[in-house]
Amino acid sequence: MKKKSDFFIYQFFISGLDESNLNIYLTKIVDKTLNTLKDCFCVDFEDDDRGLISTNLGRIASYYYLSHLTVQHFKQNLNGKMDLEEVLGVLCDATEFDQLPVRHNEDHMNEDLAKNCPLESSNSRSMESPNTKTFLLLQAHFSRLTLPCSDYYTDLKSVLDQTIRILQVKKMGKNTCKHTAVKVNFYFFSCMFTFAADLFFSAVCLYFFFPRQ
Repeated sequence: MKKKSDFFIYQFFISGLDESNLNIYLTKIVDKTLNTLKDCFCVDFEDDDRGLISTNLGRIASYYYLSHLTVQHFKQNLNGKMDLEEVLGVLCDATEFDQLPVRHNEDHMNEDLAKNCPLESSNSRSMESPNTKTFLLLQAHFSRLTLPCSDYYTDLKSVLDQTIRILQVKKMGKNTCKHTAVKVNFYFFSCMFTFAADLFFSAVCLYFFFPRQ
C-alpha cells in the first residue's frame, strides 16, 4: 500500500503543483475508484453519467463493513448448483480472511490438520494461504478436532467472528425488501441463506459422526 501511495505522490509532483494539475490528479483517483466499485457491483452510474446509484450489494458491503472485493467474489462465484464443499470454499476465499496469519512452519501444521478434516483440500490450495487455513479451521470447528496449538484457537475465534458478520447479509436483504423500493438481488440472498442452512446442518451431522476428542 505504501508503494502505491508513493507512486501516486510521485506522479503528482512530477506533473506540477498548480491547481489544474491537482484537479486532474484528484479526478483520476476518483474515476479509478468509482470504476473499481462499479466493476465490483457496488455502485452504478445514472444514465447521464452525472450521478451515482448505490446498489443493494454496495449497501450490504457498507453496512457490514465488507470489502468490495468480497461482494464481487460472491456475485461471480455463488450459484444455486453448488454443494456444501464448494460454497464453503467460496466463503473461505473472501477478502476478509486474507489477513489471517500463517506463521512459520504452520504450512506443515495445516497439512497435518487437512488429513483429519472431512473435506479434502484441492491441489490448487496452498497450505501457506490464509484462505486455506480458514477452510481447515472451519472444518476443524464443525468436526470438533483438536487444533495443533493455542495460536490456532485464537485464529479460529477470529475466523468465526468474521464468518458470522459475513453471513448477516441475509438479514439485510429482508430489511431492504421491507423498507426500500430498490429491487433486491434475491439470487444473492438465497445463496447466502442456503449456505447458512447447509452450514448448520453440516455442523449437526459432523457433531454426531465426529465426536469430541
